[in-house]
Amino acid sequence: SGPGKELPVVWAQEGAPVHLPCSLKSPNLDPNFLRRGGVIWQHQPDSGGRYTVLSVAPGGLRSGRQPLHPHVQLEERGLQRGDFSLWLRPALRTDAGEYHATVRLPNRALSCSLRLRVGQASMIASPSGVLKLSDWVLLNCSFSRPDRPVSVHWFQGQNRVPVYNSPRHFLAETFLLLPQVSPLDSGTWGCVLTYRDGFNVSITYNLKVL
Repeated sequence: SGPGKELPVVWAQEGAPVHLPCSLKSPNLDPNFLRRGGVIWQHQPDSGGRYTVLSVAPGGLRSGRQPLHPHVQLEERGLQRGDFSLWLRPALRTDAGEYHATVRLPNRALSCSLRLRVGQASMIASPSGVLKLSDWVLLNCSFSRPDRPVSVHWFQGQNRVPVYNSPRHFLAETFLLLPQVSPLDSGTWGCVLTYRDGFNVSITYNLKVL
């Protein structure tokens, strides 16, 4: 990244892992990189302030904001390959904001910058609660992101059997209507929302029919 450039945006689903990329296109690192180089990741939350999330100093010593959170990770094997990406497992709402990485090599310093946005996913059933035979139900699948998904795929059951339009299923983008439920409809219903940048989110709901 360079000065004046708009920060690339990475989206994450709250509660799911997210990868914050930072890597050399043509890695040609000294195998002893961890003895001589280091990387520092800093976070600037949307609420303001800036702090070091995680730092790997020469020799592999790790430090950062105390206490060090186990959900923030740098993979040592990746460092040896020129991959300085940060993993958040899982992403939390408080993780949103700007991230800046500084990689110090023996002969130069490089940087990566990006903005992380953390959204919430939900599946709402109307009416909610336990259904009776021949009741109807409308499922609404959503993710708190301003742009619309480019594709929506619905599925049923643990084996994720695809759901298509039929006399028993009416699909309209993020909505699925079951006009007359039966005991066979009890169990998991889910959707996968895919966005233009390739980000996708999977959401499930457990339907109960008497």
